[in-house]
Amino acid sequence: MKSVIDKVKESIDRMPSLSPVIHKISEVANNVRSSAQELTDVIQLDPVLTAKVIRMVNSAYFGLPQEVRSLKQAVVMLGINTIKNVALSSAYLGQVHLKGSTALNGQEFWKHSLGVGVASKMIARRLGVDQKLTE
Repeated sequence: MKSVIDKVKESIDRMPSLSPVIHKISEVANNVRSSAQELTDVIQLDPVLTAKVIRMVNSAYFGLPQEVRSLKQAVVMLGINTIKNVALSSAYLGQVHLKGSTALNGQEFWKHSLGVGVASKMIARRLGVDQKLTE
């Protein structure tokens, strides 16, 4: 019987690689000297991600009085870590294909994943983990 570590190693080998744009977003977001303009320049290379970022900042969650139409303004308002997380989750979800025979549906998978992320962040804060590391 395979150990958990062996199963994880096998699954890593099967994971799809991220697009160059997503890789560049991570690179820019992890560089403390990067500016919002640099991140905006990279995001603009992916029209789908651009639309998702603008849609997110204009969602009811943020409750802004006025619609944001500028990508740069959306990047500034959401922050670099949120943008990085949106890009990574978007890339990952684009690669996940749940089989029709599985008991897990895509919507529930997404809700569960989001819930785990939020709970993990809350636990990290309570434990006093450095805010830079909670993402």
